[in-house]
Amino acid sequence: MLTLINTNRMFPVIGATGLDYIAGSVREDGIDAELLDLALAEEATEAIRKYFSSQPPELVGLSFRNADDCFWPSVQRNWCGI
Repeated sequence: MLTLINTNRMFPVIGATGLDYIAGSVREDGIDAELLDLALAEEATEAIRKYFSSQPPELVGLSFRNADDCFWPSVQRNWCGI
């Protein structure tokens, strides 16, 4: 199984369209794929822990949308990872 993780937790929330495309493509090739979307998770670490305690994937893919939120009023930077 392939687990794709949307790591973007900035607001306003942007859908993980790229991960949806990847999931659709690998499913066409017969590979099970699931998406773990952390955008709306109250506590990302707990959401990851809970997910992986019951879903042992063979491969994990992480997304990194951009380095900032592209939204002038908030100017959130994501230079240090998740």
